[in-house]
Amino acid sequence: MIINVPTVYGSSPIHAGMLNAIDDALEPHQPTNVRVEEVIVTGEGEPVCIVLIPHHQLGGVALIVWSDVRGVQLCWGYVTTLRRHDEIDLGSSVGQPLAVEEGDAIADAISVEMGRPINVQLRPRRLGKPRLECSLEIDGRKAVIGRVPFDGLARFERPLTTTLTRGALPFEVAVPLGEWRDSA
Repeated sequence: MIINVPTVYGSSPIHAGMLNAIDDALEPHQPTNVRVEEVIVTGEGEPVCIVLIPHHQLGGVALIVWSDVRGVQLCWGYVTTLRRHDEIDLGSSVGQPLAVEEGDAIADAISVEMGRPINVQLRPRRLGKPRLECSLEIDGRKAVIGRVPFDGLARFERPLTTTLTRGALPFEVAVPLGEWRDSA
């Protein structure tokens, strides 16, 4: 396994297929904007396993893979802490839930999502730091998946496009790994 998985999830028949599917999606593609050491596996005890696959340059914007007895669901969101799972619960779901036994279908769905374009627009604010508005197109509609505080020097007029697999940005907002690990 290329991602670090707590034993409670790795040995679970409910979650093992999903975790293997994530490995199958990450390993051959070696996505440009994903750092394996930044992928976090957490959950709500053994019944629920949650994997965050963050965009390395967008400070908490992540593809979220949720597994429980009902199946596997993919969503996108902006996660700043894992103390509560509210930010995960408010994520934008993509696709239909998949059965935990459908390892190949799960890996394919994750691969498709890693290639989904993320539009990034710099949004100034009257007070405070500007924000990076990150959005996706889901079923023909714009879904804002995060408004990331931005204090970088890069300024850009037109929206930028990136994905987990390609499209480096001219700036980097660090993934909140310390907070994620402390609260996972």
